[in-house]
Amino acid sequence: MSKPEHHLEAARWLRYAAEDLRASEAMLDQPLVEPRHICFLAQQSAEKSFKQYLFTTKSDFRFGMT
Repeated sequence: MSKPEHHLEAARWLRYAAEDLRASEAMLDQPLVEPRHICFLAQQSAEKSFKQYLFTTKSDFRFGMT
């Protein structure tokens, strides 16, 4: 993957992380939302932020199970 491709992929993962975090924060005051759903989105945000870091540092990793 070229440097511009790494940059675009990193930006995409960071955008996804921000979306998940905003969604989890929006759910905090909703009485009918289960806390585990909020936690799931917060965890997904953290995971996507880490993937963004891996793309930024051009680490070699694979998605899914190997």
